Amino acid sequence: MSEMVRHQWGTDTEIAIIPDAINQGGRRSNAYFDQLELLKQENRQFQEDLEYEASDLIFEAERIVDTIHLDLELLPELDYEDAYVAVAVGIGDHSAESKVGSNSQVVVGYLGTLRANNVEEFKLRMSLKPFFAENAVCELFLFSEDGKPVATNLSRGLKAYTREQIEALRREDGGARPPGVP
Repeated sequence: MSEMVRHQWGTDTEIAIIPDAINQGGRRSNAYFDQLELLKQENRQFQEDLEYEASDLIFEAERIVDTIHLDLELLPELDYEDAYVAVAVGIGDHSAESKVGSNSQVVVGYLGTLRANNVEEFKLRMSLKPFFAENAVCELFLFSEDGKPVATNLSRGLKAYTREQIEALRREDGGARPPGVP
């Protein structure tokens, strides 16, 4: 916009200084009108070019992301002290196996204490280095205290216990049930 205004001021200045010496018999000559029309045409073309470039920039800017907004609702089965969420964002191909990797950015948000069987709601806003959203892959990780991972329904490799595994855990734990097992 400032380029457009600056060019317009320059054109207005040029129009203002076109010498009146071109006048012939009290009337302006065709050279005056030709010069004036050329300046106006150049100004219109410059403005159209800038508007086209601006629309391209707006299109590109809409594809670039630099902030993640999280709206989480958690229902923990156990109490967790000093819980926090880590969000990893990377470039992927949107396949089922596409995961964040070494080219990822990670941002962390503090959640605080989570109490068992209490629904906790969080709204977090996290800033990242700008990236193109179209190939982005995002994963959430929950941790507590000094970095202990907290399993969620979104955790990698989450699978149900078999009956044999449940029995083995009960024997190891003196008959106690593992978290989340009825």
